[in-house]
Amino acid sequence: MKKGLAKIVSVLAASATIATLSGCIKPSVIEPEPEPEPTPPVTKVIAQIPQQDWETKLGLFIGDFVSDGQFGQDGSPDIGYILQENRNLYAMEGNSSFLSPKAILRHSKFGDRVRKSGVGWAAYDYDHDGDPDLFKLNINESWIQLLENLGNGNFKHLEVFATFPLGNLLPLPGYTHWNCEVGLAAYDRNNDGLVDFDIALPTSPPDQSCSSPTGCKSGSCNEISIYHLENLGGGSFALHPGPILKLKGYRWNSGWDIARYDFDSDGLPDLFVVKGSTGNVIVYFNRGNL
Repeated sequence: MKKGLAKIVSVLAASATIATLSGCIKPSVIEPEPEPEPTPPVTKVIAQIPQQDWETKLGLFIGDFVSDGQFGQDGSPDIGYILQENRNLYAMEGNSSFLSPKAILRHSKFGDRVRKSGVGWAAYDYDHDGDPDLFKLNINESWIQLLENLGNGNFKHLEVFATFPLGNLLPLPGYTHWNCEVGLAAYDRNNDGLVDFDIALPTSPPDQSCSSPTGCKSGSCNEISIYHLENLGGGSFALHPGPILKLKGYRWNSGWDIARYDFDSDGLPDLFVVKGSTGNVIVYFNRGNL
């Protein structure tokens, strides 16, 4: 009898223990891992524009467009820019390094309507005829003009090549007064044989005063945002809403610009920025994130 009672008491105690434990045990929850911080782009300074040209250059060109001091192609990347003072196109021809700048085109060859603010320039052989063509961005009119290379340094002007609605990408009143610098890059982003564009605009964090009535004249405008304009074919273009990249330390009037070229021959077009405060030409290597 005692053994039977002891057995019953032991079973009840064990049941109570299990019930107590089961009431305390909670199902395990796997916490999601935090999103990794984006990897900063790998950068490298590849050249320096001469000091006297820092503040007066109008456009940055990176690509194969100079051969033996002439406008042409030789298989190596070159650096080019237009100067405000004489509106000539200068090139730093590339081989193992970059040579000193040399004027390769006079402004009369590619048009007299060259101005500093609200305009960006790019070079790209859009029709694949071996002659690099020029593109000019007019931010106030929201269009890109093609200057088709006919050979021998002569260009045919097509007033409008691409149009795009910038909409809320232009929150700054200064754009309507031509007092902001902008940037343009031309390249084939998705390898479909069509020329695409990147457009760089001066922006700033919301807590700064770039949105004030002074617009881009505000000293706090020290950031640029780069947006992609995709060529859909048939004369249609789509502006992607989010910026590809934001870069700090670029003042609205400091002579900066952008360009695209596959500098390391990995099949991905790298991003180039010239910084007017130093004249440095910086490459941001594309690892599939630009």
